[in-house]
Amino acid sequence: MYFNDWFDLILRKKTPEQLVASKPVVGEAFKQYLVAMAIVTVITFIELFLIFGTDFLMEGAAISGIIGLVMGLAGAYLIAWLFHAVTKMLGGTGDKNTTIASIISLEAAYMGTVGVLGAVIALIAVLVPGLTEILGIWGLIDFLLVLYFLYLFLSVLKAAHKVDWVKAIIALILTIIVLLVLLTIVAFVIVLIFGAAILTLLGLSGLPAMPVA
Repeated sequence: MYFNDWFDLILRKKTPEQLVASKPVVGEAFKQYLVAMAIVTVITFIELFLIFGTDFLMEGAAISGIIGLVMGLAGAYLIAWLFHAVTKMLGGTGDKNTTIASIISLEAAYMGTVGVLGAVIALIAVLVPGLTEILGIWGLIDFLLVLYFLYLFLSVLKAAHKVDWVKAIIALILTIIVLLVLLTIVAFVIVLIFGAAILTLLGLSGLPAMPVA
């Protein structure tokens, strides 16, 4: 059962070193990540339905969900590939498929546990408005868990590429920088191409133009 695999990674019953040594397969790692994302998506849809009602369903919710899943899978692979490529440039010797599959397995473990729990907490906050303060508490816990998973990612890089902590941390920093640059470029292109459509969707297309001094 996937939940057992995810908790084994989180609780280190299966260490990052053992994960890499098991030579996971990319396809199986993707399957786990897809299942985890699907669970989070379903819970999130229930939450949005409770907030917006049937209007939410009429706005192409199913298509949005499918697009979200596809983008999530693409993002998971991109992140894993960047981690591998950057570490390789720093002298790493790891196998690409093993490294990528190991990282995606960790991403699936995060999404399937922390992601699902966060979605459930958000749903509870909608169902019981008096408990909205738990969102703030969960935000802090989630931040700490993200740091813990970053540690697991670094451990996977060390095990897969036989590098030290310094190179693994440098690889992490460089990967984050590359991702930020890519996201900025993508956002700029989207605004450039679909800017008018976005304004119309947000109901801002009829606003008067800002005066030019």
